[in-house]
Amino acid sequence: MIATPIDPTDPWLRQAQTFPVLSVEMIERAKAYGREEVTAEDTFVFERGHRAIDFFLVLEGEIELFIDDVRRGRRLVFTYHPGQFSGEQNIFTKRPMLLSGLAKSGSRLLRITNRDFHAFITGEPDIGETIIRAYILRRAGFVRHSEGGVLLIGDRHHADVLRIQRFLTRNLYPVVVVDPATEPTAVPLMQSLAVTADTLPVVVTPDRKVWSRPSNAALADLLGINEPPERDTIYDVAVVGAGPAGLAASVYGSVVIAAIHQFLERQRHAEHEEPELNTTAAR
Repeated sequence: MIATPIDPTDPWLRQAQTFPVLSVEMIERAKAYGREEVTAEDTFVFERGHRAIDFFLVLEGEIELFIDDVRRGRRLVFTYHPGQFSGEQNIFTKRPMLLSGLAKSGSRLLRITNRDFHAFITGEPDIGETIIRAYILRRAGFVRHSEGGVLLIGDRHHADVLRIQRFLTRNLYPVVVVDPATEPTAVPLMQSLAVTADTLPVVVTPDRKVWSRPSNAALADLLGINEPPERDTIYDVAVVGAGPAGLAASVYGSVVIAAIHQFLERQRHAEHEEPELNTTAAR
């Protein structure tokens, strides 16, 4: 029997970094930034498609992580246990979530709102580093194993298929290519989706929405990859370009800006504090 070599670059094999367990001391510090909640029944604390979700740290119980797949339906892929935390890189970018999290009945969670999350990772840099590393590895794992994304049905050598696959991969969006010429399940799948050969290639989402030959710009809008700027909002940083470098710049840029804002807020408070009186008696 030939042993299958283990790839050390696979994030799913680096459990201690991809799904780390925070120490008791770290958990105590994290509590200052959020509030504890107990789920009376099984409750989805976030679902696929949600934006700007909150951060959850499991204190007791479990959060089950589900992926929706157009061919296999909803399935469990991981369970967060006490000391582990939810989320991945979209908590920074505010793009739609790819997965759903179900807190089991009786679980005790620490919820840190999306608004307070940035203050948390900048105020506790060692915890922040652990979280950022885990989030980058989780997304890399989803892309590597094509989990939580879309199906791309068509001839894998067709120019449009290659263009769409390249665009999604560069934007770290998971995609599975299904070639009708080599995949026995492709034709029944196309029939169930009312897709004909003349409409290929098509992109199919887990909720069975079908888009025929979308342009890169249309695909970015449809999948929420684009984040249009909000009106009347002043931005501190603009990152031009996608891919790993753009992601790293966005993540660490947001951390630095949050740290600057936190420093300025402390300075503002200090300026408004009354000076302490010197009560030492003169001799």
